[in-house]
Amino acid sequence: MVGRRHPVLEHLAHGDLTVVIAGQTLQLRVDHGRITGMSEGVLSLSEADGSNANVPVDGATRVFVDGRQATLADLKTGYVAFAVAEAGKPAHAIRAFDAPSWAAQAAEQAAFPFD
Repeated sequence: MVGRRHPVLEHLAHGDLTVVIAGQTLQLRVDHGRITGMSEGVLSLSEADGSNANVPVDGATRVFVDGRQATLADLKTGYVAFAVAEAGKPAHAIRAFDAPSWAAQAAEQAAFPFD
């Protein structure tokens, strides 16, 4: 299995969150969609609600593809991705999935959706 899927999160398009970590309040932005492009410093996503997001990225952005550590160069058009950024800053992390392997994993977990 590539990694755990979260049934609620797969329906997320985007959202703004306020979190408290080690006593510090942070404003976070979460974007989720299909990668439509990558240019210098920007990851473009097509989100489930029809909106498009241009997510700033930089060399400090942590990238995971199919649950494995990767680089920005490993992100491909068509992959499904979650991006998390502190408000006004480049993405802290991007978790991307090769859409066909993600679909196969979904089929595998269908019998046990809440494992």
